[in-house]
Amino acid sequence: MRRSWADNQLLGLRSFLVRCLGRFARVWPPSGRSDSLESKEVVEQAPPLPVVPSPPAVPTRLARYVYESRNFFKETRKPKPGAFYPEFFQERWETSVCGRDGVSEERIWTLATTARPDKTLHGRFDFETAMAISEGLACEPAPMDNFEEHAVLIGWPDPGETKEAWKLLAVRLGNRCNPMLAPPAPLLSPTGR
Repeated sequence: MRRSWADNQLLGLRSFLVRCLGRFARVWPPSGRSDSLESKEVVEQAPPLPVVPSPPAVPTRLARYVYESRNFFKETRKPKPGAFYPEFFQERWETSVCGRDGVSEERIWTLATTARPDKTLHGRFDFETAMAISEGLACEPAPMDNFEEHAVLIGWPDPGETKEAWKLLAVRLGNRCNPMLAPPAPLLSPTGR
């Protein structure tokens, strides 16, 4: 389950306030004495503080997995526009990517096969987050169960009547990508096909 940035901030604020109230009760107990029994009871009755993880950092290096053969040119292994097209999810258009910062090659390929086990993996396009940002998109961490490296590219223009704006943006992204990397031989066919 993905937790939004706002949810993480609220949990962090709650944790901060509980800690402050506990310290306040120790410094200024109700009876005016620091060794007051009432003060100790307040602190002992306080619920344990939840561990709230920091929001994940925005990755600087990304991978876009390719599950459709129609999304890349076979001769050059460069992406076609559809390789980057976003999908509508929770009231916005976003493109799923995998953050590669500090992630082993083995883990990147394992995530590729487990993220979409119903699809055949053809490869991945690696690129820098700065490249997407320079094209007007933003990258936001979007961790999922067993896929903490998941992120999304957001800020896609409204498709309106046509997807020409998407196509132009996707072509610009594709022109700046390296050729597609093929998965290691054991991962070529995760579904046995």
